[in-house]
Amino acid sequence: MKAPLTDARLRAAWHRLRMKGDYEASMRNRAVRCAVEAAGRALEASEQKRARRLRENRAAGERHE
Repeated sequence: MKAPLTDARLRAAWHRLRMKGDYEASMRNRAVRCAVEAAGRALEASEQKRARRLRENRAAGERHE
């Protein structure tokens, strides 16, 4: 099992998902917390993949110049 996200990363995922309502009360619900953690991990993985692709494209462009 993966380690839980930090509170800061959980809050960031909450905001990126454009969730409404009381964050503190919602995080007390285990199902909501698990869903936000999973979504947060997916968003971070997507960002890392995008950043890696951009770095590779820049490096490939520099080699061709």
